[in-house]
Amino acid sequence: MTQISASNQITVDFSYDRWRLIEDIESEDRQLIAEVEPEVSLRYNKYFATTRKLPASGQIAIADISQVVLGWSYETDAWQLGITLSPMLAGERGSRWCELVRFVDPDLSVHEYDAKRVGQALADILQKPFMDMPPTQPPAPEPIPLPDLPIQYGIWEMDRAMTSEGLTSREGEVRLHRASSWMYGKLRQVAWYGFWAVVYTWVSAATLSNDLALPNAGTLLPDPSILPYLGLGVVVLLLGMIIRELISIMREPDNIIISPYERSIIARRGRNVRWKINADDIQSVYATEMVKKREKRPNIYHSELNLHLVEGKFQRILVEDEKLTDTLLPKVDVITDKKAGEGVTPLDANNVETKLQAFALHVAECLGELPAWRDLRYK
Repeated sequence: MTQISASNQITVDFSYDRWRLIEDIESEDRQLIAEVEPEVSLRYNKYFATTRKLPASGQIAIADISQVVLGWSYETDAWQLGITLSPMLAGERGSRWCELVRFVDPDLSVHEYDAKRVGQALADILQKPFMDMPPTQPPAPEPIPLPDLPIQYGIWEMDRAMTSEGLTSREGEVRLHRASSWMYGKLRQVAWYGFWAVVYTWVSAATLSNDLALPNAGTLLPDPSILPYLGLGVVVLLLGMIIRELISIMREPDNIIISPYERSIIARRGRNVRWKINADDIQSVYATEMVKKREKRPNIYHSELNLHLVEGKFQRILVEDEKLTDTLLPKVDVITDKKAGEGVTPLDANNVETKLQAFALHVAECLGELPAWRDLRYK
Protein backbone atom coordinates (compact mmCIF):
# COMPACT_ATOMS: atom_id res chain seq x y z
CA MET A 1 0.00 0.00 0.00
CA THR A 2 1.37 3.42 -1.02
CA GLN A 3 0.36 6.70 0.61
CA ILE A 4 1.03 10.13 -0.90
CA SER A 5 0.02 13.43 0.70
CA ALA A 6 -1.95 15.83 -1.43
CA SER A 7 -3.35 19.29 -0.73
CA ASN A 8 -6.23 20.24 1.59
CA GLN A 9 -5.25 17.57 4.18
CA ILE A 10 -5.95 14.75 1.70
CA THR A 11 -3.94 11.52 1.55
CA VAL A 12 -4.09 9.26 -1.49
CA ASP A 13 -3.88 5.60 -0.47
CA PHE A 14 -3.48 3.13 -3.35
CA SER A 15 -2.32 -0.34 -4.38
CA TYR A 16 -2.93 -2.58 -7.39
CA ASP A 17 -6.52 -3.32 -6.28
CA ARG A 18 -7.66 -0.20 -4.42
CA TRP A 19 -7.47 3.59 -4.75
CA ARG A 20 -8.74 5.79 -1.91
CA LEU A 21 -8.91 9.44 -0.85
CA ILE A 22 -8.64 9.91 2.90
CA GLU A 23 -9.12 13.23 4.69
CA ASP A 24 -6.96 13.94 7.73
CA ILE A 25 -8.78 16.29 10.10
CA GLU A 26 -7.11 17.47 13.28
CA SER A 27 -8.61 16.05 16.48
CA GLU A 28 -10.77 13.67 14.42
CA ASP A 29 -10.38 10.21 12.95
CA ARG A 30 -9.25 9.82 9.35
CA GLN A 31 -12.27 9.84 7.06
CA LEU A 32 -12.67 7.97 3.80
CA ILE A 33 -14.15 10.35 1.24
CA ALA A 34 -13.78 8.41 -2.05
CA GLU A 35 -12.83 4.91 -3.13
CA VAL A 36 -12.34 2.89 -6.33
CA GLU A 37 -11.87 -0.85 -6.73
CA PRO A 38 -11.49 -2.92 -9.93
CA GLU A 39 -14.80 -3.43 -11.76
CA VAL A 40 -16.65 -1.54 -9.00
CA SER A 41 -18.16 1.91 -9.21
CA LEU A 42 -16.47 5.08 -7.89
CA ARG A 43 -17.95 5.53 -4.40
CA TYR A 44 -17.83 8.75 -2.33
CA ASN A 45 -19.39 10.38 0.71
CA LYS A 46 -21.97 13.18 0.87
CA TYR A 47 -19.41 15.99 1.30
CA PHE A 48 -17.47 14.83 -1.76
CA ALA A 49 -20.69 14.72 -3.78
CA THR A 50 -21.71 18.24 -2.71
CA THR A 51 -18.36 19.94 -3.36
CA ARG A 52 -17.99 18.35 -6.81
CA LYS A 53 -21.65 18.42 -7.89
CA LEU A 54 -21.81 14.64 -8.28
CA PRO A 55 -24.94 12.45 -8.04
CA ALA A 56 -26.28 12.23 -4.51
CA SER A 57 -26.48 8.44 -4.84
CA GLY A 58 -22.84 8.31 -3.75
CA GLN A 59 -21.48 6.39 -6.69
CA ILE A 60 -20.61 6.66 -10.39
CA ALA A 61 -20.49 3.62 -12.64
CA ILE A 62 -17.15 2.96 -14.28
CA ALA A 63 -18.93 3.04 -17.64
CA ASP A 64 -19.71 6.72 -17.02
CA ILE A 65 -16.00 7.56 -16.69
CA SER A 66 -14.16 8.27 -19.95
CA GLN A 67 -10.57 8.88 -18.88
CA VAL A 68 -8.27 10.05 -16.11
CA VAL A 69 -6.65 13.44 -16.70
CA LEU A 70 -3.73 15.18 -14.96
CA GLY A 71 -3.00 18.81 -15.78
CA TRP A 72 -1.36 21.94 -14.41
CA SER A 73 -3.39 25.02 -13.45
CA TYR A 74 -1.69 28.41 -13.39
CA GLU A 75 -4.68 29.87 -11.56
CA THR A 76 -4.24 27.56 -8.55
CA ASP A 77 -0.50 26.77 -8.93
CA ALA A 78 -1.39 23.10 -8.63
CA TRP A 79 -1.43 19.75 -10.41
CA GLN A 80 -5.10 18.80 -10.74
CA LEU A 81 -6.09 15.14 -11.08
CA GLY A 82 -9.59 14.30 -12.22
CA ILE A 83 -11.83 12.33 -14.51
CA THR A 84 -14.03 13.12 -17.51
CA LEU A 85 -17.62 11.97 -17.28
CA SER A 86 -20.21 10.74 -19.74
CA PRO A 87 -22.36 13.30 -21.59
CA MET A 88 -25.39 12.47 -19.43
CA LEU A 89 -23.62 13.21 -16.15
CA ALA A 90 -21.88 16.20 -17.72
CA GLY A 91 -25.25 17.69 -18.65
CA GLU A 92 -26.49 17.37 -15.06
CA ARG A 93 -23.47 19.09 -13.49
CA GLY A 94 -22.55 21.49 -16.34
CA SER A 95 -19.07 20.11 -17.07
CA ARG A 96 -17.43 16.88 -18.16
CA TRP A 97 -14.35 17.55 -16.05
CA CYS A 98 -14.48 16.56 -12.38
CA GLU A 99 -11.49 17.23 -10.14
CA LEU A 100 -10.74 14.51 -7.58
CA VAL A 101 -7.58 15.79 -5.88
CA ARG A 102 -4.92 18.47 -6.36
CA PHE A 103 -1.27 18.92 -5.48
CA VAL A 104 -0.36 22.55 -4.86
CA ASP A 105 3.10 23.05 -6.34
CA PRO A 106 4.26 26.65 -6.96
CA ASP A 107 7.58 25.32 -8.30
CA LEU A 108 5.67 23.21 -10.86
CA SER A 109 8.00 20.21 -10.49
CA VAL A 110 8.17 19.24 -6.79
CA HIS A 111 4.97 17.14 -6.82
CA GLU A 112 4.85 16.27 -10.50
CA TYR A 113 6.21 12.72 -10.03
CA ASP A 114 3.78 11.90 -7.19
CA ALA A 115 0.83 13.34 -9.09
CA LYS A 116 1.62 11.15 -12.12
CA ARG A 117 1.94 8.02 -9.94
CA VAL A 118 -1.44 8.69 -8.33
CA GLY A 119 -3.08 9.35 -11.71
CA GLN A 120 -1.63 6.27 -13.36
CA ALA A 121 -2.70 4.07 -10.43
CA LEU A 122 -6.28 5.36 -10.72
CA ALA A 123 -6.33 4.79 -14.47
CA ASP A 124 -5.05 1.20 -14.04
CA ILE A 125 -7.77 0.32 -11.54
CA LEU A 126 -10.50 1.93 -13.66
CA GLN A 127 -8.96 0.46 -16.83
CA LYS A 128 -9.32 3.84 -18.48
CA PRO A 129 -6.84 5.93 -20.53
CA PHE A 130 -4.53 8.19 -18.55
CA MET A 131 -3.92 11.61 -20.13
CA ASP A 132 -0.95 13.51 -18.75
CA MET A 133 -1.22 17.07 -20.07
CA PRO A 134 2.09 18.99 -19.89
CA PRO A 135 2.01 22.57 -18.59
CA THR A 136 1.36 25.18 -21.23
CA GLN A 137 2.68 28.72 -21.29
CA PRO A 138 1.14 30.89 -18.56
CA PRO A 139 -1.58 33.21 -19.80
CA ALA A 140 -0.32 36.65 -20.64
CA PRO A 141 -1.40 39.27 -18.11
CA GLU A 142 -4.11 41.65 -19.19
CA PRO A 143 -2.49 44.86 -20.46
CA ILE A 144 -3.09 47.89 -18.29
CA PRO A 145 -5.18 50.39 -20.28
CA LEU A 146 -3.96 53.91 -20.85
CA PRO A 147 -5.71 56.76 -19.00
CA ASP A 148 -9.08 57.58 -20.53
CA LEU A 149 -9.50 60.56 -22.83
CA PRO A 150 -10.26 63.44 -22.86
CA ILE A 151 -7.52 64.82 -20.58
CA GLN A 152 -7.14 68.56 -19.86
CA TYR A 153 -3.65 69.87 -19.08
CA GLY A 154 -3.15 73.62 -18.90
CA ILE A 155 -4.24 75.18 -22.20
CA TRP A 156 -4.08 71.79 -23.98
CA GLU A 157 -6.66 69.03 -24.20
CA MET A 158 -6.15 65.55 -25.64
CA ASP A 159 -9.18 63.74 -27.03
CA ARG A 160 -10.24 61.41 -29.79
CA ALA A 161 -9.93 63.19 -33.11
CA MET A 162 -13.14 64.38 -34.72
CA THR A 163 -14.16 66.43 -37.72
CA SER A 164 -13.64 70.11 -36.95
CA GLU A 165 -12.80 73.27 -38.84
CA GLY A 166 -13.16 71.44 -42.14
CA LEU A 167 -10.59 68.79 -41.15
CA THR A 168 -11.42 65.10 -41.53
CA SER A 169 -10.32 62.39 -39.12
CA ARG A 170 -10.67 58.67 -38.56
CA GLU A 171 -11.54 56.53 -35.57
CA GLY A 172 -8.46 55.75 -33.50
CA GLU A 173 -6.70 59.04 -34.17
CA VAL A 174 -5.83 61.28 -31.23
CA ARG A 175 -5.87 65.08 -31.23
CA LEU A 176 -4.11 67.66 -29.10
CA HIS A 177 -6.15 70.86 -29.17
CA ARG A 178 -5.06 74.20 -27.74
CA ALA A 179 -7.68 76.25 -25.92
CA SER A 180 -8.79 79.52 -27.51
CA SER A 181 -7.83 81.31 -24.28
CA TRP A 182 -4.21 81.19 -25.47
CA MET A 183 -5.01 83.31 -28.54
CA TYR A 184 -7.14 85.72 -26.52
CA GLY A 185 -4.24 86.17 -24.12
CA LYS A 186 -1.92 86.92 -27.02
CA LEU A 187 -4.39 89.47 -28.42
CA ARG A 188 -4.68 91.18 -25.04
CA GLN A 189 -0.87 91.36 -24.93
CA VAL A 190 -0.83 92.91 -28.42
CA ALA A 191 -3.45 95.47 -27.35
CA TRP A 192 -1.44 96.33 -24.23
CA TYR A 193 1.78 96.79 -26.22
CA GLY A 194 -0.16 98.86 -28.78
CA PHE A 195 -1.56 101.11 -26.08
CA TRP A 196 1.87 101.93 -24.69
CA ALA A 197 3.31 102.35 -28.19
CA VAL A 198 0.68 105.04 -28.86
CA VAL A 199 1.40 106.74 -25.52
CA TYR A 200 5.17 106.81 -26.08
CA THR A 201 4.72 108.00 -29.67
CA TRP A 202 2.44 110.86 -28.60
CA VAL A 203 4.70 111.98 -25.75
CA SER A 204 7.87 111.79 -27.87
CA ALA A 205 6.28 113.61 -30.82
CA ALA A 206 4.82 116.31 -28.58
CA THR A 207 8.20 116.85 -26.94
CA LEU A 208 9.99 117.22 -30.28
CA SER A 209 7.39 119.51 -31.83
CA ASN A 210 6.95 121.89 -28.89
CA ASP A 211 9.32 124.10 -26.90
CA LEU A 212 8.91 122.18 -23.68
CA ALA A 213 11.48 122.49 -20.97
CA LEU A 214 13.15 119.13 -20.45
CA PRO A 215 14.19 118.12 -16.96
CA ASN A 216 17.77 118.96 -16.11
CA ALA A 217 17.87 117.28 -12.72
CA GLY A 218 16.75 114.00 -11.25
CA THR A 219 17.82 111.98 -14.29
CA LEU A 220 20.77 109.70 -14.92
CA LEU A 221 21.12 110.90 -18.50
CA PRO A 222 23.94 113.38 -19.16
CA ASP A 223 21.86 115.03 -21.90
CA PRO A 224 18.08 115.11 -21.20
CA SER A 225 17.44 116.18 -24.78
CA ILE A 226 17.73 112.54 -25.91
CA LEU A 227 14.68 111.52 -23.84
CA PRO A 228 12.22 111.90 -26.76
CA TYR A 229 14.45 109.73 -28.91
CA LEU A 230 14.59 107.07 -26.18
CA GLY A 231 10.81 107.17 -26.14
CA LEU A 232 10.76 106.52 -29.89
CA GLY A 233 13.21 103.64 -29.27
CA VAL A 234 10.74 102.15 -26.80
CA VAL A 235 8.03 102.49 -29.46
CA VAL A 236 10.18 100.53 -31.92
CA LEU A 237 10.75 97.84 -29.25
CA LEU A 238 7.04 97.61 -28.53
CA LEU A 239 6.24 97.33 -32.23
CA GLY A 240 8.77 94.50 -32.48
CA MET A 241 7.05 92.72 -29.58
CA ILE A 242 3.67 93.22 -31.27
CA ILE A 243 4.99 91.74 -34.52
CA ARG A 244 6.45 88.78 -32.59
CA GLU A 245 3.12 88.07 -30.89
CA LEU A 246 1.20 88.32 -34.18
CA ILE A 247 3.65 85.91 -35.87
CA SER A 248 3.22 83.52 -32.94
CA ILE A 249 -0.56 83.68 -33.34
CA MET A 250 -0.35 82.97 -37.06
CA ARG A 251 2.32 80.25 -36.93
CA GLU A 252 1.93 78.31 -33.66
CA PRO A 253 -0.08 75.05 -34.20
CA ASP A 254 -3.44 74.83 -32.46
CA ASN A 255 -4.27 71.25 -33.51
CA ILE A 256 -1.89 68.28 -33.50
CA ILE A 257 -3.23 65.05 -35.01
CA ILE A 258 -1.56 61.74 -34.16
CA SER A 259 -2.63 59.10 -36.70
CA PRO A 260 -2.00 55.34 -36.25
CA TYR A 261 -3.07 54.77 -39.87
CA GLU A 262 -0.50 57.04 -41.48
CA ARG A 263 1.90 56.53 -38.54
CA SER A 264 2.58 60.23 -38.45
CA ILE A 265 2.03 63.33 -36.34
CA ILE A 266 0.72 66.46 -38.06
CA ALA A 267 0.69 69.96 -36.56
CA ARG A 268 -1.89 72.36 -38.02
CA ARG A 269 -2.75 76.00 -37.64
CA GLY A 270 -6.38 75.98 -38.75
CA ARG A 271 -6.23 74.09 -42.06
CA ASN A 272 -2.59 74.90 -42.73
CA VAL A 273 0.01 72.22 -42.00
CA ARG A 274 2.88 73.67 -39.97
CA TRP A 275 4.93 70.47 -39.82
CA LYS A 276 4.58 66.71 -40.26
CA ILE A 277 6.81 63.90 -38.98
CA ASN A 278 6.56 60.21 -39.83
CA ALA A 279 6.88 57.62 -37.05
CA ASP A 280 9.90 56.05 -38.79
CA ASP A 281 11.80 59.28 -38.11
CA ILE A 282 11.06 59.21 -34.36
CA GLN A 283 13.00 57.33 -31.67
CA SER A 284 10.81 58.01 -28.65
CA VAL A 285 8.52 60.44 -26.84
CA TYR A 286 9.66 62.55 -23.86
CA ALA A 287 7.50 64.10 -21.12
CA THR A 288 9.69 66.73 -19.41
CA GLU A 289 8.54 68.21 -16.08
CA MET A 290 10.26 70.70 -13.77
CA VAL A 291 9.12 70.76 -10.14
CA LYS A 292 10.30 72.20 -6.83
CA LYS A 293 11.68 69.36 -4.76
CA ARG A 294 10.51 70.49 -1.32
CA GLU A 295 7.02 71.68 -2.12
CA LYS A 296 4.15 69.73 -0.60
CA ARG A 297 1.83 70.20 -3.57
CA PRO A 298 2.68 68.60 -6.94
CA ASN A 299 3.26 71.93 -8.70
CA ILE A 300 4.90 71.84 -12.13
CA TYR A 301 6.66 75.07 -13.13
CA HIS A 302 7.63 74.13 -16.67
CA SER A 303 6.66 71.17 -18.86
CA GLU A 304 7.27 70.04 -22.40
CA LEU A 305 6.21 67.20 -24.66
CA ASN A 306 8.94 66.38 -27.17
CA LEU A 307 9.73 63.91 -29.92
CA HIS A 308 13.26 62.51 -29.96
CA LEU A 309 14.07 62.15 -33.64
CA VAL A 310 16.27 59.49 -35.23
CA GLU A 311 18.77 62.15 -36.28
CA GLY A 312 19.24 63.07 -32.61
CA LYS A 313 17.30 66.35 -32.52
CA PHE A 314 14.15 67.07 -30.51
CA GLN A 315 10.86 68.32 -31.97
CA ARG A 316 8.69 70.13 -29.46
CA ILE A 317 5.01 69.23 -29.53
CA LEU A 318 3.80 71.51 -26.77
CA VAL A 319 5.20 73.62 -23.96
CA GLU A 320 3.64 74.97 -20.74
CA ASP A 321 5.50 77.83 -19.06
CA GLU A 322 2.78 78.61 -16.53
CA LYS A 323 2.79 77.08 -13.06
CA LEU A 324 0.26 74.23 -12.96
CA THR A 325 -1.18 72.64 -9.82
CA ASP A 326 -3.79 70.26 -11.25
CA THR A 327 -1.25 67.93 -12.86
CA LEU A 328 -1.85 64.47 -11.36
CA LEU A 329 -4.16 61.88 -12.86
CA PRO A 330 -7.18 60.72 -10.83
CA LYS A 331 -6.35 58.16 -8.10
CA VAL A 332 -2.67 59.22 -8.02
CA ASP A 333 -1.71 60.75 -4.67
CA VAL A 334 1.06 63.21 -3.87
CA ILE A 335 3.10 60.65 -1.91
CA THR A 336 3.29 58.33 -4.92
CA ASP A 337 4.32 61.19 -7.19
CA LYS A 338 7.09 62.33 -4.84
CA LYS A 339 8.74 58.89 -4.92
CA ALA A 340 9.83 59.48 -8.52
CA GLY A 341 13.51 60.32 -8.70
CA GLU A 342 15.11 63.02 -10.82
CA GLY A 343 16.35 62.02 -14.25
CA VAL A 344 15.10 60.14 -17.30
CA THR A 345 13.15 56.93 -16.57
CA PRO A 346 11.02 54.60 -18.73
CA LEU A 347 7.34 55.46 -18.86
CA ASP A 348 4.46 53.01 -19.31
CA ALA A 349 0.88 52.44 -18.18
CA ASN A 350 2.11 50.91 -14.91
CA ASN A 351 3.81 54.05 -13.63
CA VAL A 352 2.03 56.93 -15.36
CA GLU A 353 1.15 59.60 -12.78
CA THR A 354 0.66 62.99 -14.44
CA LYS A 355 -1.51 64.24 -17.27
CA LEU A 356 1.51 65.19 -19.38
CA GLN A 357 2.83 61.63 -19.05
CA ALA A 358 -0.56 60.36 -20.22
CA PHE A 359 -0.21 62.62 -23.28
CA ALA A 360 3.19 61.05 -24.00
CA LEU A 361 1.87 57.48 -23.73
CA HIS A 362 -1.07 58.12 -26.07
CA VAL A 363 1.25 59.74 -28.63
CA ALA A 364 3.71 56.82 -28.38
CA GLU A 365 0.94 54.23 -28.77
CA CYS A 366 -0.62 55.91 -31.81
CA LEU A 367 2.75 56.15 -33.54
CA GLY A 368 3.34 52.40 -33.24
CA GLU A 369 4.21 51.57 -29.62
CA LEU A 370 7.24 53.85 -29.50
CA PRO A 371 9.24 54.04 -26.24
CA ALA A 372 8.13 56.79 -23.85
CA TRP A 373 10.26 58.48 -21.20
CA ARG A 374 9.68 60.71 -18.20
CA ASP A 375 12.28 63.46 -17.81
CA LEU A 376 11.93 64.83 -14.26
CA ARG A 377 13.98 67.84 -13.21
CA TYR A 378 14.09 69.70 -9.90
CA LYS A 379 14.04 73.48 -9.79
